[in-house]
Amino acid sequence: MKVTEFTEAAVRDRLGELEGSLGEHLDDEARADILDEIAECEDWLEENAAA
Repeated sequence: MKVTEFTEAAVRDRLGELEGSLGEHLDDEARADILDEIAECEDWLEENAAA
């Protein structure tokens, strides 16, 4: 799959949204789900950014 700048920007935007939502009052399960998705975004960026 060819990574486009749009795709990378979308992942970075989603990452920002997720990180922002951690400040909200969440239960432990919701917080864990967000942290998992943040990790997935960071992994994707590490593997695909500027490819």
